[in-house]
Amino acid sequence: MKAIFLTLIGSALFWVTTEAADAFAVELYDKTSIYGEFDKEDECWTDGPENPTLPVSDDCIPASTKLKIEYLLRKNPSVLAAIKEKYIRCDNSYYKSVGLANVCPSEVAYPTKVQVYGTMCYVVKPESQCIRYAKCEEKSGCLENDASKSECLMDSFRQFDTWIYCENCGFRLVQLRLPQCCTCSKYEECQP
Repeated sequence: MKAIFLTLIGSALFWVTTEAADAFAVELYDKTSIYGEFDKEDECWTDGPENPTLPVSDDCIPASTKLKIEYLLRKNPSVLAAIKEKYIRCDNSYYKSVGLANVCPSEVAYPTKVQVYGTMCYVVKPESQCIRYAKCEEKSGCLENDASKSECLMDSFRQFDTWIYCENCGFRLVQLRLPQCCTCSKYEECQP
């Protein structure tokens, strides 16, 4: 339990520090954004914004790996109990509105793999951890009737405490920040 607590505290401190560093960088540097190079002084984009690369994928987990994780979960009842507790509070109320067209089509996906510590790890029981993210379609010019430049970008990032399994270090609780929707964002390109 102490290890879990330290992992949570360490991650929380890292996340808070990262957020503070991001705010500091935005205030003091001209080109800072997860979407690309933004010139703060001229308030324009060098090459236009692009969606960031996420450290997750929704590829299928091999059956042998699923069996191994299930076996190891039986030996780690505290991890299994923590995942069951998350599922009890899970909100599965995603739905699409009828009769409305979305200018930025997206697909709700459930991450199964995550790149952590320089290695590919597996999300433990992703269906029970209630972790979702939006996969945006590549679409430029989503504001069709506007002369401005626009792009469909990932938006509304949410933080998830996620149990993962890595071959080299076993079960770990990590924090993932994943987009929950895609929005049509207007931007100005820098003039040469």
